Amino acid sequence: MLKPTRPAARLWMNCLPREPAWALLRTCQTSQGHPGFSTQPLWSAARCVCSRTSPPGRRDRARQDALQRAGHAAGPQASHAKAKGRGTGHGAGHGDASGARDLERVARVARRVAKLEGPLIEHALEGQHFTAKQLTQLMAQLGRRPHSAEKCSLVLRWALTVGVEVNTIHYNLLIGVCGKQRCWELAVRSFDTMVSQGVPPDAISYGSLISACERGGAPARALAVLDAMHTAGVRGNTLAYNSAVAACEEGAQWVRAEALVRRLAEGGHGGAPNSATYGALFRVYGAGGEWRRALAAAQEMRRAGIEGSARTYAELIAACEKGGEWHRGFEAVRSLEEEGDWAHRVAVQHGLVLACRGGGRWEQGLAVLRGMQAGGVDVGADMYAAVIGACGNGRQWQQAMRLFGEMRGSGVAGTTGTYNALISAYDKGRQWRRALALLQEMRANRVPRTAVTYNTLISACAGDGQWQVAQQLHREMRREATPDTVTFTALITAYGSGAQVERAEGVLAEMALAGVAPTTITFNALMRAYERAGDWQRVLGLLRRMRQEGAAPDTVTYSCAIQACGKAGQLQHALDLFAEMEDRKVLRNAVTYCAVITACGKGGQWGRARELFDTMPHAGVPHTTVVYNALIGAYASSGQWHHAFGALQEMKAARLMRDTTTYGALIKACGNSGQWQRAFDTFEEMQEVEGLPMDTVTCSALITACGQGLQWRRAHEVWERMQAAGVPQDIITFNALISAYEKAGQVERAFGVLQHLSAAGVKPDTFTYNALLAACDHRGQWERAQSTFDEMKAAGVPRDIYSYNALLSAYARSKEAGRALALYDSMVAEGLSPDRLSYNALLEALWQVGRCSHALQLLRSAHTDGIMSDPRVTVAAGESSLDVHGLSAGAAEAQVALWLAALEEVIEKDTTMPPTLTIITGWGKHSSSYGTSEVKEGVRKLLSRIEAPFVEPSHNAGVTSAATADVWKWLEDLRSQKGILCQISNRACEALHAPGTPDYHRQT
Repeated sequence: MLKPTRPAARLWMNCLPREPAWALLRTCQTSQGHPGFSTQPLWSAARCVCSRTSPPGRRDRARQDALQRAGHAAGPQASHAKAKGRGTGHGAGHGDASGARDLERVARVARRVAKLEGPLIEHALEGQHFTAKQLTQLMAQLGRRPHSAEKCSLVLRWALTVGVEVNTIHYNLLIGVCGKQRCWELAVRSFDTMVSQGVPPDAISYGSLISACERGGAPARALAVLDAMHTAGVRGNTLAYNSAVAACEEGAQWVRAEALVRRLAEGGHGGAPNSATYGALFRVYGAGGEWRRALAAAQEMRRAGIEGSARTYAELIAACEKGGEWHRGFEAVRSLEEEGDWAHRVAVQHGLVLACRGGGRWEQGLAVLRGMQAGGVDVGADMYAAVIGACGNGRQWQQAMRLFGEMRGSGVAGTTGTYNALISAYDKGRQWRRALALLQEMRANRVPRTAVTYNTLISACAGDGQWQVAQQLHREMRREATPDTVTFTALITAYGSGAQVERAEGVLAEMALAGVAPTTITFNALMRAYERAGDWQRVLGLLRRMRQEGAAPDTVTYSCAIQACGKAGQLQHALDLFAEMEDRKVLRNAVTYCAVITACGKGGQWGRARELFDTMPHAGVPHTTVVYNALIGAYASSGQWHHAFGALQEMKAARLMRDTTTYGALIKACGNSGQWQRAFDTFEEMQEVEGLPMDTVTCSALITACGQGLQWRRAHEVWERMQAAGVPQDIITFNALISAYEKAGQVERAFGVLQHLSAAGVKPDTFTYNALLAACDHRGQWERAQSTFDEMKAAGVPRDIYSYNALLSAYARSKEAGRALALYDSMVAEGLSPDRLSYNALLEALWQVGRCSHALQLLRSAHTDGIMSDPRVTVAAGESSLDVHGLSAGAAEAQVALWLAALEEVIEKDTTMPPTLTIITGWGKHSSSYGTSEVKEGVRKLLSRIEAPFVEPSHNAGVTSAATADVWKWLEDLRSQKGILCQISNRACEALHAPGTPDYHRQT
């Protein structure tokens, strides 16, 4: 009696390595009437496997039928022989024991070598003696381990040095391992060594090398190896031709791919086309947009009697999709359901679902699943995994979760594939906690976890900034799976999203220790971390490093670099990168154009942004809603609200959809132009005319517009409307509200927002604290500002130059010069470079407490560093002027003092000086108290104290001027007493801080 037990199924798989499940299935079908033969266990197992494997062609079936008949015929005799061999014969027993000991020794050496690197491997092999067969076993065991290609190469080199007979099989093993691990350069070197050692390569050698080059991203080299194989007169096999056809995808070389398939089909080349051949051909057609040829090739495949696999049919639909005809491909494959046997129909249906999974077409995939269930097909875990994956790619994590529950309810146990698919759905749905719960469930149910499982989990944590959890998962993964490039890339992304730039950098070093080479995608993840941190210098440095290490920058690389430069206000660098893409033949897409247009907007070059926008159709990049949103955003950044609304009219004329991002940019344009009322009108139009609901983006933009218009009450109303409508509030919303309160001097309300922030589960960021620091500064509350500044450090929130400047300003406003100087030193120690605002505040603090000499010394440092302009006399339009209206009062007074001292040398040397000297102070147009200016008042008092002959002309309240001759005479009087700058400084400070004045006791 035949008993289809689990060992019997395993025996079938071992005896028939090619298409085992199909052979098993047909045996079950033909043995239904055999007495005592129960096929149900094998039948269920085979159906599940057949749904994801390719059925053999007619020739394969004939060969398998012969093998099957031979197996039935020889079965009893073979069993009898084995039974005899298990008797009391000592010779056989000793041979088996010796072989077992050799196998154990080989396994022990393989485990030891797997843990070592470089020269240590050869050291570990010293004293070992292997036959050619044992060397084969050692390389086979070692090759199954990840990142072992280089180790296999070292083992083979050692074998050559100690005299082991190295043959073609050994080199084929090594080249095959290189192919699986995408080490095509090592595969080529190994092949060259093979030839130089006089070991003849065979069809497997060439086929493995072609496959290694194709899989490793060297398609041109793969095709060159195929030509070399023909030149050498070696008959290729199906693997070689399939890999060569796949290599034709680079450059969409479909003509050559067709020729290769025809050549293989003609016979005499050691193989015949199979479903994988046509799957590769479909990919080539897809690369060239040749969907009609793909459909024709599918018909040719069917006429040749080749039954496609699920993967083949999915590739066919994908080829049609790339040509813009997804539905045509879907229907073409669907029409094949009625052809062939039951197993073929399952393969077709599985292919349909796989095609739906790739494009996130979950509704069509679910419809196929329901059709299979209605037809009485017992749907397995693989099919559920594909449909769950389609739901995940379609951002339908709830539907994916329901399907998973349905699967278990129908008695189908969850597999690694189904769990991975649901974890991926949770990842795309930002449900990292649910994803982690699935990991615990997999452990409880003893479902194997793979690298894909952990990679997806780390990615899920990265999407929500949970870098600590991602880090822990990475540690746990090492106990169950081997981290690969995807793992490390996801970990870099997690660190980047959590603002852990240094940790992200450290991952590259960890990859080097693990022997995993970073790819372009890996570098892109690190570049994104730099971009998020606003570190454009590191972004450009990484771009240079990529070129040095042979990782070709792609469209994503350049788009990210342009975004980083644009955010940092480095417009010229962004434009240079954009031009470099054309020089290096890197494709520019809509993301690239949006990045450079946005950079132009932030740089105030809205005209240039429009020029780039107009060139897009000529570059083959269409104007979409996203691109128009970028253009409107550029207009908004430059305060060009008229042009922004003009772009809106263009969108309407082109019948492009407007979304909330469009209106958010329009509202921002109104806010930046001081048009807060128009911003409200636009907000209402969005809801009433366009039918778009208020969302986080538009409400945040409106709150910002109200804040810029000093309408804090209106900003508060918008925030209350958000709460009433249940609109989520993010950090941008809360920051906009705090900023609105800050600009209006509502300090207590600004700090009160922190409580709502905490209740909403939103963590304050650097901008949040900077707005609070600015609020304290405006009210002169330096103690509260200092407390807030210290709280930032305790909360782990990065403090930037704006944080330091706000506290410096608060100290300056309260005349806390000592604290200001200490903070300045701390800022420099933290690696931050003081900017114009830093010097402005510090000069204000020093000057107002009478430390004029120190202030002048600091001002000279600012001139040397190029942070503040050197007050040298410039002659233009008939008069020499000094502009100080953008400075603080103290900085302006110090600048005037240096300017007056410099005048003495210039007037003495230049007899052609204009008759009038002018100091531009401004007249308070933008001050909180309209028409008054602290700078103007401070400069006026300084000039009065030092008795300089400057007066305010009646025709211009924003300047003070003097005749050059009068200034020259005044300077001569000062020079006769003492140094001019010393006299000016002393007189200014003595007059400002004479005994009895309020500031006398504040001198440091």
